[in-house]
Amino acid sequence: MDETRGAVELRQADQDLEDVLALLREARHKQCVQTEKLAAVGELIAGVAHEINNPLAVMLGYVNLVTHELGPTAWSVRMEVDLIVQQIERVRKIIDSLLDIARPMDDVDLLSPEDMARLIEDSLGLVIDQAQRGMLKVCLDLQATCPVRIGRQDLQQVIVNLIVNAFHAVELNGGLIEVGSRDWDGRGILISVRDTGPGVPADLVEKIFRPFFTTKGAGRGTGLGLSVSTGLIRRYGGALTLEATSEAGTEFRIWVPAEPAFDDEDTWLAQTLVSSLESRSWPASEYTATRPDTQPRSRPASAQDNAMPEHFKDQGFLPLQIAVLTVSDSRTEENDTSGRLLVERAEAAGHRVVAKRIVPDDIYRMRAAFSEWIADPEIQVILSTGGTGVTGRDSTPEAVAPLLDKPLEGFGELFRSFSLEEIGTSTLQSRALGGLANGTFIFCLPGSSGACRTAWDRILLAQLDSRTRPCNFAQLIPRLLER
Repeated sequence: MDETRGAVELRQADQDLEDVLALLREARHKQCVQTEKLAAVGELIAGVAHEINNPLAVMLGYVNLVTHELGPTAWSVRMEVDLIVQQIERVRKIIDSLLDIARPMDDVDLLSPEDMARLIEDSLGLVIDQAQRGMLKVCLDLQATCPVRIGRQDLQQVIVNLIVNAFHAVELNGGLIEVGSRDWDGRGILISVRDTGPGVPADLVEKIFRPFFTTKGAGRGTGLGLSVSTGLIRRYGGALTLEATSEAGTEFRIWVPAEPAFDDEDTWLAQTLVSSLESRSWPASEYTATRPDTQPRSRPASAQDNAMPEHFKDQGFLPLQIAVLTVSDSRTEENDTSGRLLVERAEAAGHRVVAKRIVPDDIYRMRAAFSEWIADPEIQVILSTGGTGVTGRDSTPEAVAPLLDKPLEGFGELFRSFSLEEIGTSTLQSRALGGLANGTFIFCLPGSSGACRTAWDRILLAQLDSRTRPCNFAQLIPRLLER
């Protein structure tokens, strides 16, 4: 009986081996076909980029010519001209990033900390439109200082895939995506992509790295993203791991060694294909390579969320000191939704909210609060919410107007143009305004969370970011008190 059973098991094992070999041959054929397709796509991208860059250069040249011809009258359309230039530069940046991905790499690259930060930011830039359309928050915390050798194209492909997966995880209900990097015990760096989505169900943790496995609906995924990403990182002796998953979200980590220890990708592919034939599931670590023996850094979520992203210091970002004032006769800190939204938005962007206050809708008490902050040299921006309507108690504009050295009429006009798209002609009731007083920017917004979100996401986020081109409010702050 034992000999018969042994013969049956041997025949089954032999059949399994034949199946694996057949799958390997098919996979290798598909890989060759895919390589040829990628090469063709690379050539196509290069050609399309050339065709797009030419008209972009013409457009930018004519925008500059129109601005020059208008002379002093150009100020009336300055905002529109600046937006055109920003969008042209944005298209150029996208093209450059696509060319980086499509460009074949003959060898590994030595990436300095600055190179790594730029690569991660460029990866995010390729897909940031998804976050903006979904009103999602994205935070960067790039602290890695160890240079590493790895193929730039391969690493960017992995990072983009993980960020896209994170977007899909939070797009329905909104949420936060954190992309970070830090040193890995002197052996390389660790890149993490974390989201606050629903997490990966326990019964799927062991399956998500398998080829062709996907939880997305028809037409939304091939099931190859994570398995291909794992193979790309293993080429250099690194690993891709699912570090944490729960109802509070998911975190993937990319372990990149300082020097590549080239792995046998065929061995990994064979193991993965064999696992798909077995009736039992392998532990997740066997799909994701042996997990490096390092302990995850413990950090309180609140402390991390409120910290300024470290990479901003190296990228020309100037964090501003912001004060938030809510104008209301009835609100408390518990139900101050619009004030809280402004605080969260400002901190998520890397700024520091140094003061927060609620005052009644009374001209003189508001004026006293504004005056105190205007006189404080540490406060560079004041954001107020509430009191900009047309009822008898709405008096924020009347409280602020006498304090302004220079009104910024364009802010209110631009806000109402965006608001018109969202609430129609009801935006006529908004008297949102902006101005300067003693070198402090002041922006008075309506009291609804939706209006504050529109103002921040569509105007203030960019204009309070010193990296926005061609110009922004933040870079002017050192010159506001020039005489």
